Amino acid sequence: MHSITLRFMASHNDGVHAAGKISGGTVLRWVDEAGLACATGWAQGACVTALVSGAQFARPILVGDLVEVQARLAYTRTTSMGIAVEVYRCALPGEPLQQVLRCATVYVAVDGADRPRPGGHLEPPDARRHGAGRAGARPHPGRARGLTYRPMPQSSRAMGAVDLFSALAVVVIWGLNFIAMKWGLLHFTPFQLGAVRYVFAALPMVLLVRPPRLHWRWVLLFGLFQGVGQFSFGFFALKLGMTAALASVLMQTQVFFTALFAFAALRETPNRPLLLGMGLAAIGLVCFGMNFVGPQTGGAGGATLIGIVLTLCAAASWSVSNIISRLAQKASPGFDPLSFVAWSSLVPVLPFAALSAATDANASQWLHWQTWAALPAVAWGSVAYLGWAATIVGYGLWTRLLTRYPANRVAPFSLGVPVVGLASGLLVLGEVVTAWQWAGTACVVAALGCVALGPRFGMK
Repeated sequence: MHSITLRFMASHNDGVHAAGKISGGTVLRWVDEAGLACATGWAQGACVTALVSGAQFARPILVGDLVEVQARLAYTRTTSMGIAVEVYRCALPGEPLQQVLRCATVYVAVDGADRPRPGGHLEPPDARRHGAGRAGARPHPGRARGLTYRPMPQSSRAMGAVDLFSALAVVVIWGLNFIAMKWGLLHFTPFQLGAVRYVFAALPMVLLVRPPRLHWRWVLLFGLFQGVGQFSFGFFALKLGMTAALASVLMQTQVFFTALFAFAALRETPNRPLLLGMGLAAIGLVCFGMNFVGPQTGGAGGATLIGIVLTLCAAASWSVSNIISRLAQKASPGFDPLSFVAWSSLVPVLPFAALSAATDANASQWLHWQTWAALPAVAWGSVAYLGWAATIVGYGLWTRLLTRYPANRVAPFSLGVPVVGLASGLLVLGEVVTAWQWAGTACVVAALGCVALGPRFGMK
């Protein structure tokens, strides 16, 4: 075994500073564990640590981060071997991996009496690529510090059939989400659908998970913006002339709203792929607006200007909830994200019910069980899909993938969501997309591609 990758979630059980950061000693322990596992596997027997050199920390690791430790055989000698180790972290969900440190380690194969012994087959198959040469060759002094070693490519581990199916299932579930919304709005008003959707999302989960360990204001704010804000705007957009096909595309602009709000609230500077993506997304929005410019403004493919504006407001509310999640992480590092989402689902229920009672003419009929009994199966199916499939199954599978693979391997699958949403709107609902809307869709999808794939091609 000439390489090994450890992937896990940093937790409070590890050494933690007062600021919620994992201690440097803990990170070095992870380095030694990965290097020792790689050396032991290669030497086919016991090994001891001889040297850890050149460890330079580039950034901290927070409780709750996804951590990846990559160890790779770099060179060999008669009884010892050099292992290049690199540590990466990312915040869930969906952020690219960031390097924390890299260093060189040396391990010596030993026998039962702890005496150095020949390690067996010590010539790695890709030794030339790592500058090792023949077995027993001494590496260049600069290389011994691990500065020229390269980690195992993140794309080298292929997804298994089950995980690949899970990723595709999430794409399909989230892409069909807007069809369920359209069908649900045939039987509920936007506020009513919001209340019932979150009842379905909250009830199973709050009985299974404990409340999150953080201040209640973060749960309240997240529930208001992600629940009441996002879905009030989103449901009214679909009710007032937004097509499911285009809604699935425009909602992805939340990535760029998040970048703008993160710069304003958190002083996070966007990288080059994100800036390029924001430019392409802006061009896409101009293309969508061109349907409503000129003498013939009625042929907008079923989408209205108010529908587009409300959808963008929904995307902006979604992005605010992303910022709230990050602020909550800073205030209470290591809280359980699943518990956070589950308990925050309780927050929108009462506001949606109050808004429905105040604005819906037929709100009082829902106080009678006969009204609920008269609902057709498609209505129950829609709210069950929104509450259980899209929330519990979708986010559950997505989180599982992020714990098994690098974030930059999982995130590109999200590019399929607007594709499925667009296709389902055209095929299932018979919606029409104009030439300008196709152009805008292409720009938005290209923008998402820059953000998701740019770091993999060396864009920083």
